Amino acid sequence: GFEVRFTAPSGQHTYTVFAMNINGGSGNPRIGGKTITVNAGTAPLGHLDSANPVGDSVVLTGWAFDRDAPSTSIAVNIYQDDKPLMGIHTGVMRSDVNSAYHITGVHGFKVQFKASTGAHNYKVWAMNVGGGTGNTLIGNHSLIVRGATTAAPASTSLAAAGTRDAVLIAGHEPAGRNAVGELESVTAAGGGVRLTGWLPDTEGEFAVAVHEDGEVLHWYPVIGPDRRDAAGRRGFDLTIPAGTGLHTYTVYALPVAGTDATGMQPTDFPLIGQRTVRVNQSGALGVLEGARRLGDTIRLTGWAYDPDRPNRQLTLTVFRDGVELSRHRTGIERPELPGSVAGFDLGIADLPGIHTYTVYAAHPDPGSPATLIGGRTVTEDEHAAAVPA
Repeated sequence: GFEVRFTAPSGQHTYTVFAMNINGGSGNPRIGGKTITVNAGTAPLGHLDSANPVGDSVVLTGWAFDRDAPSTSIAVNIYQDDKPLMGIHTGVMRSDVNSAYHITGVHGFKVQFKASTGAHNYKVWAMNVGGGTGNTLIGNHSLIVRGATTAAPASTSLAAAGTRDAVLIAGHEPAGRNAVGELESVTAAGGGVRLTGWLPDTEGEFAVAVHEDGEVLHWYPVIGPDRRDAAGRRGFDLTIPAGTGLHTYTVYALPVAGTDATGMQPTDFPLIGQRTVRVNQSGALGVLEGARRLGDTIRLTGWAYDPDRPNRQLTLTVFRDGVELSRHRTGIERPELPGSVAGFDLGIADLPGIHTYTVYAAHPDPGSPATLIGGRTVTEDEHAAAVPA
């Protein structure tokens, strides 16, 4: 038998083995051959966590690292509308990423840059630095730059009356603003959410801009007179992926170009509706409303209840950077919610640095499934509010 080891340069190589004749006869027979890739390496990992318009700018946040060089900061290339925009390097500490992948180094990024008013698409690539070749697309997000900050109102309270699937958030559709269209329904559809409604009676191209839980989710072109009501308004019918839990969807009408018959400019995006939907039909509902650093503690506030058993207290499990930290119970009265003691206000011992806190809710019964009700990353200079994870 034989076994031999030797160093070889990275790349694809063909190795052929011959048995060498030492006695009578002639010829050295080939006994095997194989083509292999030496040090093939693995593609980088990463995720574009958020892509949000802020006034006349865009803010991108996320993380990336190369598994072949896990302690090394790597380059991240950003494309705007399929054209190269800029390259940056990871330089923000992400303890949650290091903990999840058991690595060290600085692998987060956050970049803000100016952008023209209107709809844009952003693609973010993590650039390979270790063995092998290949860069990884870690994010592909479309958004609308409005040129001025006009955030939609947010609410975490639910109307006491309403369907089990979706309820209208009161006060979020000002009179006169939604005359150009209507958000007709928002319903759970398997692993997604279906949004239907109407846009103005105009020709040409329109888009529906959808925000999920206050964040810009996507914009969806609506072209042609596919569906119209008696007043001539154009219909839209979208089904989009959604995570388990409670989500609020805010929908705007966007004229893509020029001034249309309603007199709207492309920079004027009228609100046509906002609704909250329960995606999963079983288990707890809840919202982590706040995560605030107070001295050497973190204050976590919010609510959680089960619509099937609304008056039962739920068990809350708190994780820090992916590691279970402590367990608690709901027990604070929230009159606006069906659950009589659905609220919580928790004080958790904090550690220096940047940490991600996540909260799950479940019945105390053994084997009950837990529902993620929220996660927040709290930064070192956090004093007033936490940044959504």
